[in-house]
Amino acid sequence: MSRIKKLEIHLEIDELGSESILLKADRFHIKESNGIYLIELENAIMLRDYPLEQGSLLFVKTNVGSSIMSIYCLEKQYLIQREKPQPICIKAEYGWIRADFCSFYLDLIKSWSNREQKYNWRDLSIFKKRVWLNACLDWNGLQQTINSSDKDLIIDCSIINSKMDVYCLIGETFLGYSGYMGRNLDALVDCLRCLKNINEFSIHFKNFRHLKTLDIPYYKIANENFSNHLMDIFKKHMVATFE
Repeated sequence: MSRIKKLEIHLEIDELGSESILLKADRFHIKESNGIYLIELENAIMLRDYPLEQGSLLFVKTNVGSSIMSIYCLEKQYLIQREKPQPICIKAEYGWIRADFCSFYLDLIKSWSNREQKYNWRDLSIFKKRVWLNACLDWNGLQQTINSSDKDLIIDCSIINSKMDVYCLIGETFLGYSGYMGRNLDALVDCLRCLKNINEFSIHFKNFRHLKTLDIPYYKIANENFSNHLMDIFKKHMVATFE
């Protein structure tokens, strides 16, 4: 179960070296034209009146993860607190944006907050699978219990076609839809160590030799074998068999 019940978009201002929330909104959109950005916030609730100055540094965040982006306000604008939610538009130029962030991230989190399962990581591109894993971590954090009624977990490696597939499938097998069990081998180890009931389970990898056919550049350059590393990790942390 997620730590968060509902997705919120926060707009924060950098005041005297500390960030302060100006408003909360349901969604935001970004429109770009010749390097100028129009930030549109839907159903925004102002927490206080605030005069935005030209050059003001603003941060767009969610209540799920870290900053999405920072922007610089291009025009003076007075934001007024009202009783009802309101649409707010801010003309800006961006200073920084998460390299792994895209509208898909917000779509994922929004669907999960609505208890929907309209996305399947198997259908996603490599880039979107990376976004999926980041969203899983932000949404669920590091879990402490395996969420499965079956004590004998099974992972069929024949459906794995990339390194991202490995982590998506392990997360799903251990923790269910949107489960996070790392996005690299070090993170996988951290997640396994967090599981308090891991001794109650065993795991069996079917078609494990299929992993040896994957082209994972880092390990080939280093003359190291990804599948052997993965095998060693699971043998160290739980009862694991490989076919």
